[in-house]
Amino acid sequence: MPPPSTRHDIDKACCKDQYRELMRVARRWRQLKTIKWHGFSHRSDIPSTGELALFCLACPQPGINVLVAGDESLDDDDKNSPSWKYTRSFVMDGNFKAEHLHPIKPFDEVWLSDGLGFMVGKDRQMNMDYALCEAARHNMEGISRAVTFYDINCQYNKYFRTWVDASRFLEMMQDLTIIPRIGLWHVHGHQDSCYVRYASNFIEGIGRIDGKIMETLWARLNLISPAARGMSSPHRQECLDYQMNDSNFCKMICMKRTLCHKYKLAMNGITKSGKAFDRLDEAAPTHLKTEWSARERRAQSSRLNDPEAMDEYEINIKKAPSRKEIELRLLEEGSARNAAPSCRSVAMWISTGLAIEEAQIALLIEVRRMGRRSTETQRLDIAQQQDRLQGQIDRFTQSALTHLGEGFDADDEPDDLNVDILDDLNDDPADFSKTSDTWTNSPELTVIPLPSNLRVDRCRHCMAEDLITLEMSLHEGQANDTLHNLQIHLCNKAILFRTAVRQAKSQALKT
Repeated sequence: MPPPSTRHDIDKACCKDQYRELMRVARRWRQLKTIKWHGFSHRSDIPSTGELALFCLACPQPGINVLVAGDESLDDDDKNSPSWKYTRSFVMDGNFKAEHLHPIKPFDEVWLSDGLGFMVGKDRQMNMDYALCEAARHNMEGISRAVTFYDINCQYNKYFRTWVDASRFLEMMQDLTIIPRIGLWHVHGHQDSCYVRYASNFIEGIGRIDGKIMETLWARLNLISPAARGMSSPHRQECLDYQMNDSNFCKMICMKRTLCHKYKLAMNGITKSGKAFDRLDEAAPTHLKTEWSARERRAQSSRLNDPEAMDEYEINIKKAPSRKEIELRLLEEGSARNAAPSCRSVAMWISTGLAIEEAQIALLIEVRRMGRRSTETQRLDIAQQQDRLQGQIDRFTQSALTHLGEGFDADDEPDDLNVDILDDLNDDPADFSKTSDTWTNSPELTVIPLPSNLRVDRCRHCMAEDLITLEMSLHEGQANDTLHNLQIHLCNKAILFRTAVRQAKSQALKT
């Protein structure tokens, strides 16, 4: 048995840290495997840019997976071959979770496959411009049309060609037609006009695509990217390239099953949507269908140079006019006809009456909520509201003599008028008069002399039939205002439910 000192030296020699050598062997093994994988193991030529990356099997590649027949060509203007059949798609996005630490000795790093796979580094411009230009040069011989998906394509594509032409590092095919699109998830966060201008749903031949495939790929890559955070730049690049190639290989071997499943779903969808479309087509007049087809052709032919041409697909839903807008329009029409001052202010008078009825309903609800038992402060507040309301009713009734003519008497009995307010509340005046002696003969129970309360015969007697149409118009505006306020309150309830009732404090999948 050797002495302890000698045994310590032997253990120290056997346990020498050889992690650096292990990493070098792993890198060389990964490089050799990748070269063999792409068919360069028994060839004398050296791989060029992008040749160590597994390309998408479904994308058109002339000479590889696209064989042009005798009556077809890759030209966009060829009638025998639709342009969508030979269109390349590029999805652009950034991965903000694949962080990398700054190298300590960047001058001492050894690059084995820089730019030969997916990742680029070492004096390369790692931005969207460079990525798109390089992707558009890979197996694109003869392809003249490409679709790009980017979250900010509505602004990015405007000056892309200008940036490329002004740069001495970038180069783009001049005859390549770029169709800018925005992913369906992000386009709804843009302005409303961006949907019809940049969503993929309105481009013939693109199909049903969300334009967010990169998000699903980043999710898989982010499982390995934290482990590469502290690696050197070349080692990290090779590691991520290998993972991307593995991901593409897994997709390639499963593509047959996936495409067959999608094809069956598409055929079923065509059958269902075809029936729905036939019903709409049968109901539409022939002249309108001809006009719509012509407008669609103009929009599709002009969309590249003028994205606003796609506004033809926009749903023309005009916002319903409010009561103030209708009142303003009626006042302007009265001024345009040079009508008398009393005729010009009739719209304002009817609008005041509608506001009084709203105040009456609000006060009736308040009285009903208080019930029989009320405090002095509550009764004082109700009395003050009644006093203000009674003054408004008195002024409105006096103005009625001007607009309703001599056939109307302000001292007529209220029973001659049509009581709509109490009917809407499903209440009886006796229910309120019995609540307390304070509410007897209250102004909220008074029926004001609006044309709708006078009825048609009484309006004819007063020579005020034209006021019926004016009040109906203002009632429409009143209803529009009510529906708008209802929408606002529903949105407010939804926000409160999201922020106060069911709070989501993280991105966890479980609730």
